[in-house]
Amino acid sequence: MKYLLSILLLAGSALPATDSPLAVISARGHDHTQRTITFGKGPWTSVEVQNNSDKLIVGEKFRMVVIDSVHDRHEWPETLSSAHKIKPGKKAWLQWEELANTERNIEITPLKVLFEDGTTWEKTDR
Repeated sequence: MKYLLSILLLAGSALPATDSPLAVISARGHDHTQRTITFGKGPWTSVEVQNNSDKLIVGEKFRMVVIDSVHDRHEWPETLSSAHKIKPGKKAWLQWEELANTERNIEITPLKVLFEDGTTWEKTDR
């Protein structure tokens, strides 16, 4: 029994609770002058993420901090969410249109991830 408890404790410590299964690779705000096929008028926010888990991700929630031209940080008042399916080990681009964000420098932090099997990961230290 003592041996089994040791194995369970070691297995649980392999991935600390604060390590997100969804890694943010890059994040950027776009203003109305930057046009793409996806969004013709902007502004919008785009984020490239990678699923570092062994499960299919079916929902994501993020916190955004906007960094203005004088390097002041402003936490966005709402969370960003997406229902993009991301396979294990794969990357994806997530985009949100019409945010009032015209600053290009942003930080995106995963807050919660929903897996296809109904389990979740949630950031514990906000």
